[in-house]
Amino acid sequence: MSPLSIYMKKEWVVLQVNTRALRGSDLVYGEFILTNRFAALGTYDLPIPTQDVRIDFAYSYHDQNSYYGDYHYAANQQVYFTNLIWDKKFSYNRHLLIGGTLRYDQLEQTFDGQRLEDGSEDNRFIPGIFAQYDHIFSSAWRGLVGLRVDHYTEHGFIFSPRANLKVSPTDHTTFRINAGTGFRIVNLFTEQHEALTGSRRVVVTENLKPERSYNITANINQIIDIGYSVLNVDFDIWHTYFTNQIIPDYNHAGEIRYSNLNGHSVSRGVSLSAAHNFPGPFMYSMGITLQDVYQKRNGIKEPILFSPGFSGVFSLSYDIESIWMSLDWTGQITGKMKLPEYEGYADQSELYTEQNLKIAKKLNRKLQIYMSVKNLFNYTQENPIIAPDRPFSNDFATDRVFGPMQGRRLLIGIRYELD
Repeated sequence: MSPLSIYMKKEWVVLQVNTRALRGSDLVYGEFILTNRFAALGTYDLPIPTQDVRIDFAYSYHDQNSYYGDYHYAANQQVYFTNLIWDKKFSYNRHLLIGGTLRYDQLEQTFDGQRLEDGSEDNRFIPGIFAQYDHIFSSAWRGLVGLRVDHYTEHGFIFSPRANLKVSPTDHTTFRINAGTGFRIVNLFTEQHEALTGSRRVVVTENLKPERSYNITANINQIIDIGYSVLNVDFDIWHTYFTNQIIPDYNHAGEIRYSNLNGHSVSRGVSLSAAHNFPGPFMYSMGITLQDVYQKRNGIKEPILFSPGFSGVFSLSYDIESIWMSLDWTGQITGKMKLPEYEGYADQSELYTEQNLKIAKKLNRKLQIYMSVKNLFNYTQENPIIAPDRPFSNDFATDRVFGPMQGRRLLIGIRYELD
């Protein structure tokens, strides 16, 4: 690596563009989102003999101009960030990483011409330090501990410790345990997109505090040799406890209310996944997740909206090398989930599956043609939008969308790989 490395990226994104004259009007409801982004990042290795010391630096610019019906939302954010890191490897089994960080965040938001204060701060300077120590005890045991301390003007010093333990009793079996904490300042209107759509009035009932989390996860990875093939199996279990979490409250007619949760919320569950690679043309993978996501507000346990208790994914691939053709079948299954309550509409979704099929044919090593069918079984959500014929009325709502809104689609394309 050269002593100085710089990477830059600029992009423009436009979603759901309507004619310019109708943007923000009350004649036709539509969403127009224009974002301009620019990012630059780099690394400089300091010329210090026998020591690995480097400076990481980054700058990002994000400007958004958008309309949701006749609501106008505009935001501009600039982030300056730098790290000074000392990376010291004392021996093959002892590794220390120490550093300091500086972050300066400028954020300006307006909604229908009014400046937004809740959940964001216009100018935020955040210095911090961090350290991480990695120790290999033996071929079977490895541990890592880390601590990060950041200082916020409004919240003081924030300590974020973490610890990881990896145990490999055999070459085919690995256990991992991770524990740590999280801290997050919420920028409400940039993260809660649903607040800007529909007819509900946004109500922020208090000065929003940062969210905090405490989590522990465990993983077992097992490699199983089956003849000449390899089956890779992962089993995960996790438990995350949140305080001050900001969860939109839809239980008030015509409003979305935002406040810090008076209580706590929990996300816990288990997942099992497997991927089987054959020496021949066939490969498959599958996964299943069972989770319990809920909030406890004033001592009452309630499910969190749009959090299915069950989900599954799968993929199957088959290559016919003799004719340079491949078949891919992928899909997902999503269980029932709690929905916002509206009179005359179910407050729970139904179990559904969305599956895709693709057939590809190589004409040569660079050129490929393909045909795919999206949403193979043509499932679409019934009544995803309430009062779609009256988008500017008080009955209009878009916050019940949980599944596909487009039915079966046939796609034909050409792919060419450049050197």
